[in-house]
Amino acid sequence: MKLHEKIYYYRKKAGLSQDALAEKLGVSRQAISKWETAESVPETGKLAALASALGIAFARIGKNGNPTNALNASTYVTTGIFLVLTAVSNLIFFSGEAIAWRVWGASAVGLVVGVIIGLTTDYFTDDTRPIVKRVAAASKSGPAFTILSGVLIRRFIYSIGLY
Repeated sequence: MKLHEKIYYYRKKAGLSQDALAEKLGVSRQAISKWETAESVPETGKLAALASALGIAFARIGKNGNPTNALNASTYVTTGIFLVLTAVSNLIFFSGEAIAWRVWGASAVGLVVGVIIGLTTDYFTDDTRPIVKRVAAASKSGPAFTILSGVLIRRFIYSIGLY
């Protein structure tokens, strides 16, 4: 799928009109139309905003009402869209320039690390996780038990090499 096809596909999948997407990005509806028909391509500065606007549209809470899953899915979609759009932009504007791919690679690594940090944070803060339930149960006994359970969790993290 080419860039213009992806913009059209994800806009439709997000349920956005050209006018609505244009308003989110601060461009004209005609600019969106030209992007979708391959008459022009988005400016490099608009690619991150485009990925964000299309990714945020996926952050809808589903039937199970779990906002964590919706936000995680939105993060994955936005990350994927950003990586694809910036890679295509590199191909179009900077083909053959190694520095552009190094910058793209650094951005990709940063995004992946950000997702990993998000998953780790979710694991230790989501109230549906067993580890969080144990801390909550311990906190009913008083602040000292809450502190001790937090220390024990930290020791556990150290012992398995996550920190």
